[in-house]
Amino acid sequence: MKLFTGKRILFVLFSVMVILGGTALYLEQYLRLDTYKEQILSELSSVLHRKVSYRTGDFTLRYGPSFTFTGITITERDGSTEFLRADRLTLRIALFPLLEKKIIIKELDLDAPVVGITRNRDGSFSISDLLEQKPSTVTLQIRGVKVRKGTIAFTDLKATPEGVRMVLTGTDLMLGRISRGKKGSVSFAAMLGDGQRSFGSVAVKGHVRLAPTKTTLDHSDLDLNITTTGLDAGPFWPYYSRHVPFKKVEGKLSTESSFRGEIRRFTAKGSLKITGARFDYQPTFHAVLEPRTLSATYTLELTPGEVNVKAIDATVDGVRVRGNCAIRDLTTGDPRIVARATSTPIRLEDFSRYIPYGVIVREPSEFIEQKIKGGIIRIIDGTLDGKVSQILSMEKGTNYNVLSVRGTIEKGIVDWGDGVPLFTDIRGELELAGKDFNLKKMSGRFGSSPFTLDGALRDYPVESPTLYPFTMTMTPAPDDVAWLFRIRKRTPAGLNGKSTLHLTGDGPTKNYSLSGSWDLTPAFYNIPDILAKPAGTANSVSFRLEFTPDRAVLKDVSYLLPPPGSQGFGAVFLR
Repeated sequence: MKLFTGKRILFVLFSVMVILGGTALYLEQYLRLDTYKEQILSELSSVLHRKVSYRTGDFTLRYGPSFTFTGITITERDGSTEFLRADRLTLRIALFPLLEKKIIIKELDLDAPVVGITRNRDGSFSISDLLEQKPSTVTLQIRGVKVRKGTIAFTDLKATPEGVRMVLTGTDLMLGRISRGKKGSVSFAAMLGDGQRSFGSVAVKGHVRLAPTKTTLDHSDLDLNITTTGLDAGPFWPYYSRHVPFKKVEGKLSTESSFRGEIRRFTAKGSLKITGARFDYQPTFHAVLEPRTLSATYTLELTPGEVNVKAIDATVDGVRVRGNCAIRDLTTGDPRIVARATSTPIRLEDFSRYIPYGVIVREPSEFIEQKIKGGIIRIIDGTLDGKVSQILSMEKGTNYNVLSVRGTIEKGIVDWGDGVPLFTDIRGELELAGKDFNLKKMSGRFGSSPFTLDGALRDYPVESPTLYPFTMTMTPAPDDVAWLFRIRKRTPAGLNGKSTLHLTGDGPTKNYSLSGSWDLTPAFYNIPDILAKPAGTANSVSFRLEFTPDRAVLKDVSYLLPPPGSQGFGAVFLR
């Protein structure tokens, strides 16, 4: 019984081998390449709307039926221009449909293909017909595509009159079950250049669900991770140069990003780093911006009418800025920008070039650029909310309300020049509110004299003259007193002890008024050949000065020193 069973098993195995061998022999003969040559060429040509030819071909059943072609050439629709050439094309065929004489390609495998794609001057692409979904009687289906070491040359004749050329080299591509209405996988990597130099590399991996045939492709769903390394911004300049007011942007971009959603409506997040950046937007910025390092992480959402950067955390040359930004009403001719930001301390000496002097009214712009020589500024809360037209014309109407900023300053330096002692060690609160730039709870030193100050630049963004109101309390030091009087032979000498000077100013620079009151009671001083004032004796001085472009007028001077007392009034003109 056991022997009989063993014989039966051997017989079954032998029969299976004979059947398989016979089937293989039958398929080898029945499915000869020559048998399907015309059908394969016809089907591929019909699908691609282009003539397909090859040099040699092979058929094998190893690992399933497959056709291998060498010397593949596909011409454009005009029949003469080359669309694609490849060293080798392998078509892996689904077996059972083949028995019914239906060709379903499980995988189309290309080795070292060279593809040419053109964007015509009217905006159409040379492959536009391949992206269209039209009724067809062709039964050929392609479920997967694999490309190794490919080259894709793209020529854009619409971007510039001479055309823009970009070439993807070393292209590796895998597409799995990519068809309309179905979810498929994508893997892509290539080097970008122009055929002579490299512009960086790009890699994409994830899934795509192409929109169903009844809708347009911009409704396709994306689930992709995208990486770029050293991507040069320069070659993309023709695509946005006519839409922006600044000169060509330079730099190399490296990113790690993910995209989820439709082409027109998606969310994205990731990180980016830019090296070698160069941004020239003069005269808005008075210098070319060339940050040594620039990096950021972000979360973004795109809808048909809005780009919303929900969170951004950027670092520029060691300064960290965090916030969010949205560009709304994209479909209008005047988008609205809504942004908010905070920062770590900013060293003004290093970052003054980032101040957009060109959009600030001339007088305060010149004051900031020429007089403020240093300081450490920190943005506590900055907001921008306005249309682009309002932001570019803050001097008109109430457009100044689009911007508000709260911040602090430390170690500030202001240099008025002309021998005026420096204002140093300035610290306090800064506030941009409407049309005023407010200085709150300020303190510092004028020369070597400590002071406190509250002031403002009123109407700084509008076309009317800027006003400079302030109140200051100072404890004058001898050297600064000497400068203040400017009459060396009659300056109080040997000033000792604390005295308190209160100053109040207001008006535009062309007609500025300054008044002061000085309590000298605690101080001792000596005016040679005139008087020696002991400490503790009641003594005060009050005055008013008026400044015009060509002179300063000192008047309404009051000097009180009782008893017996001395009081004088007069006007002194200083030219």
